[in-house]
Amino acid sequence: MNVFNMKPVKIRRIFFVNRYYLMLILFFISGKMPAAQNSTDSLFSILEDKSSAEKDRMVAYTLIATEYNKINNDSAGYYANLGYDLAKKSDDINFQLKNLVVIGSEQVKRDSLTKAKDTYLKAAVLIDKATDNTAILSVWIILGYIYEMQDNIDSALVYYFKGLNVADSLGIKRFVSRFENNIGAINIKTKNHRNAITHFFRAAEIFKELNEEDFYANTLLNIGSEYYSLKMNDSAMIFLNRSKEINEKLHNHYGLVNYYINMAGMQYDAGNFNKALGSIKLGLKEIDSLDKSFFGTNAYNRAGALIFLGEIYYKLNKDQKAIESYMAAKALSEKSSFLKYIAAAYKGLSKVYEKEGKIKSAYSYFKLYRKYDDSVKNEQNTQKISQLEMEFKFNNERKRMQLEKERAEYKRKITGLFYLSITGALITALIIITFLYLRQKDKHKQTLLKEKNLQLERESLGKELELKNKELTTNVMYLLKKNEFISDISSKLKKIDSQKGLYKSSDIVNIIRELERNTSGDVWQEFEKRFLDVYGDFYERLSKRYPNLTPNELKLSAFLKLNMSTKEISSITYQSPESLKTARHRLRKKLGLTKDDNLVAFLNQI
Repeated sequence: MNVFNMKPVKIRRIFFVNRYYLMLILFFISGKMPAAQNSTDSLFSILEDKSSAEKDRMVAYTLIATEYNKINNDSAGYYANLGYDLAKKSDDINFQLKNLVVIGSEQVKRDSLTKAKDTYLKAAVLIDKATDNTAILSVWIILGYIYEMQDNIDSALVYYFKGLNVADSLGIKRFVSRFENNIGAINIKTKNHRNAITHFFRAAEIFKELNEEDFYANTLLNIGSEYYSLKMNDSAMIFLNRSKEINEKLHNHYGLVNYYINMAGMQYDAGNFNKALGSIKLGLKEIDSLDKSFFGTNAYNRAGALIFLGEIYYKLNKDQKAIESYMAAKALSEKSSFLKYIAAAYKGLSKVYEKEGKIKSAYSYFKLYRKYDDSVKNEQNTQKISQLEMEFKFNNERKRMQLEKERAEYKRKITGLFYLSITGALITALIIITFLYLRQKDKHKQTLLKEKNLQLERESLGKELELKNKELTTNVMYLLKKNEFISDISSKLKKIDSQKGLYKSSDIVNIIRELERNTSGDVWQEFEKRFLDVYGDFYERLSKRYPNLTPNELKLSAFLKLNMSTKEISSITYQSPESLKTARHRLRKKLGLTKDDNLVAFLNQI
């Protein structure tokens, strides 16, 4: 009878799910540094220059620390401490945060989780005043990781969900995927397998989108292990084998560690202990191949693998090797406070010593196991409740944020419609203004065209008037010459009459009178016709202003308007120059003109 009532322990459940943690977090931080200072040579030249300002030295120390952290140079922590001291002196929160993240990462790599936790808690105090989101999220995820390694699930979830909320709200997918992956891992510890798968699938989708193959492969492995836990072996092998293909292609030792340990667990459950032994040894070999580029703690992986190795040796009746494996796992776990692995190591030792009949040693280890196991179980129960509460709060918070996002989107659409309406109104107004402007411009153009046409008409009329004036002048000259010719004949006939020649005197007189009478009337009628063609309303306007003018005075006014001389008028009217002078005097008087007034100029104004 087993005096300790000890059931066989499925140690595999303790370490079966190893997770891919923060290997690229610090590279995100370094990516935010100025590209111009990537060369450490130029950075060291700043430090060697004694005249360099403290701020420049602070930046140089920080960049050197970050560069050395990427290439796993042991001096990274040294330069980060110098950078931190200067950042603290100048009260630069963001650079304090950057340097603390590097210091803490170096401590995690050396498996100094307690020191690393203190460093990151110091960084967490600065977060409220910091603006570097990458550094802030790095602190949350690494703190969550450290607390998870130490089985403090409550604290781990607090930091994971806090970080997930921030990353999700800011849309920083690289961090969202890592938080989802690590929350899925905690669901495994609390045996919420389907919930774990949901988180892993979310993480895997983002890893694939971002083309982060190593992270994607490890998340596929986590999904495969969960399908195995749910006894969905065919689905499990599909994901596990796909994970192995990618990890071998990438030479990703950590991914292969997880693969071999998971395969060892499946072989162990099937009773194939020798195959399980081969797989776990391959897993330990991959752990030995992990170099400083692996951000996580090797101690956690090795402790879990050693406990599993001890369990396999126990099944193969290789008790001494089992004890050595359990002891090595216990030493590693106690150093980093891996409570679950400490409990498992004590239980394994208790079983081996009981089997060998060393009851006192078996009982001693069993008591230690119960002490740690009760503590772990109580904490697990509390953690499971806390996790459910956290999940509930997170889901509510996510729904609230989604609702706020939808409200903001609705408000944005309403605002967009408002601005669209304003824009439409402005465009409509612009179209109307443009139309009115073009219409006015067209009217102006039409007006200019009309004015141009009127000008052309005026010019045409002017040219026509000028032509008619020329015709009138020509006609008057012709009439004058005609009258002169006739007058000359009349004079000659008068001379003949005076000579009392062959002709009867009465006949010659009659001819002369008829010539003078007909010539005078024809000349005036022809002149008046031509004059009225050019100055049609002259008589009307003149008579309207001066109704007392006689027909002869109107005729005289017409001759004078054409600027004809007294002699020219006399030749047409057969009036003597003296008579015409008298007539001009009477006309000036009726027109109210003085001696200084120009009669011709006055008539041209009418």
